[in-house]
Amino acid sequence: MELWLDRLTPVSSSGDISEAVKHSTVTGVNVPQLVGTEDGTVIVPTYDWQSFLEPYFHCHLEPLPGMKKLQHFRFNSDNPGVVHYQNAPDEPEQSFQILQTPNSFLTSTDIPVLQPPGLSSERQ
Repeated sequence: MELWLDRLTPVSSSGDISEAVKHSTVTGVNVPQLVGTEDGTVIVPTYDWQSFLEPYFHCHLEPLPGMKKLQHFRFNSDNPGVVHYQNAPDEPEQSFQILQTPNSFLTSTDIPVLQPPGLSSERQ
């Protein structure tokens, strides 16, 4: 095994980065895992969860107010489709119906896979 610690390693692709990471340790601690290759082969698929869940949830129409700053959420099996939230632990809890139709549940498990777009000719 060649040690690359004493020189710069040129990289021009994700495969090159993977090799550099693999050879960056003598103990085998760094183990790279590619999610796809440059020829377009997908190793780890990416799913289009937004399109799949959109028909069921309000979030794309009326998002949960202030969601990006909230940190306290609670769900309860007695109220499916409702998220209980607080701005801070000492503030009163509020509720938000996230399902478009209460007690409606997913009927499909066929989640669309997103194909990687690849690089535009400009970026290539």
